[in-house]
Amino acid sequence: MQPSSSSFHPHHFTCDTTRYSEEQVACICEALTNDAGKLSQFVWTTLERDEMRNNQYILKAQAFLAYHSNNFKELYRIIETHHFASEHHLSLQEWWLNAHYHEAEKIRGRQLGAVGKYRIRRKYPLPRTIWDGEETSYCFRDKSRVLLRDWYVRNSYPSPREKRELAEKTHLTVTQVSNWFKNRRQRDRAGIPEGKDSLKDLALSEEEDLKILRKTASKLSNSFHHPADLTTYSAAAAAATFPGFYVNYNDMMIGAGTSYQSL
Repeated sequence: MQPSSSSFHPHHFTCDTTRYSEEQVACICEALTNDAGKLSQFVWTTLERDEMRNNQYILKAQAFLAYHSNNFKELYRIIETHHFASEHHLSLQEWWLNAHYHEAEKIRGRQLGAVGKYRIRRKYPLPRTIWDGEETSYCFRDKSRVLLRDWYVRNSYPSPREKRELAEKTHLTVTQVSNWFKNRRQRDRAGIPEGKDSLKDLALSEEEDLKILRKTASKLSNSFHHPADLTTYSAAAAAATFPGFYVNYNDMMIGAGTSYQSL
């Protein structure tokens, strides 16, 4: 509940964060991603608790704020100095890449095309802190690509059932498997030898893979039911669930309307 005007002070944060467990802190961080001002104040107040300094949701919230305020140096520092659980990888990977795209576009004075983004991804690979460390070709793991190639030699037109089977074995989606076979057949018809794809073709293929991965991960994130993974948890619900939760609107750090869970 918001305090009365008589008790209102700029820079005053009335929420006693010492009452909240790590799981509750995670819920509040998720709830406040549509209000960066409140989120920033909650984060900095929570950081007064030593045990929260390495809380992954607090660190992710700090990265979110740095990204949306274009403080990319701080974003890179947070990502490079903390190992994050896999559930946070997608958002952090997105911010890492987009930040580098933005910096390159600012220097060049124009938007990057598929090839330009491809080169940026090669110049600034994802840190091991936000990916599983397995070598990738485009966005597919090498192990997955070997399985797909072996199957293609036997049958370049897998049935829907076989595509589902391949998706399970390669840890890809059925759509990704379908697109891989479609692209491979097109390259064969065009007479492009294996491994001889043009830079533009490589870039476009990777862009397509990234889009599919983002879309798939977004759908999966909306199916989580664990309290720490809530995506529909509103700021109003947070206030109702955690009485006394209030942050001064006049002290907003930045204005951002995109949830870090949805990226």
